[in-house]
Amino acid sequence: SCINAELGKQWYQRRVRGSHPSTMNTSEKSQKQREMLLLVSKVSNLLDTGLDNRSLYICTRLIEAGVHPESLAEIIRDLRAESMAVSNKASSSGRPLSVRSSR
Repeated sequence: SCINAELGKQWYQRRVRGSHPSTMNTSEKSQKQREMLLLVSKVSNLLDTGLDNRSLYICTRLIEAGVHPESLAEIIRDLRAESMAVSNKASSSGRPLSVRSSR
């Protein structure tokens, strides 16, 4: 947890120290965003988070919008645990999960 927080802090500081978005043109902003996502993806792979690039993009946008990174990580852990519990329950019952319609 401390390692994740420290890596997040370093990533954020690196990002903030870069060129200010208001002084960049659209292609520079796009290039910076691609570089940032590539860096986040590499860190994610090193930490074996299991998040795909789309999920990482969503997470970074949420953090940029002001969501607390540790709270977001906790939510992701909770959702994974719940998903695993539902999956285990379904596999132990021998029946596939079904989605009920509210009609």
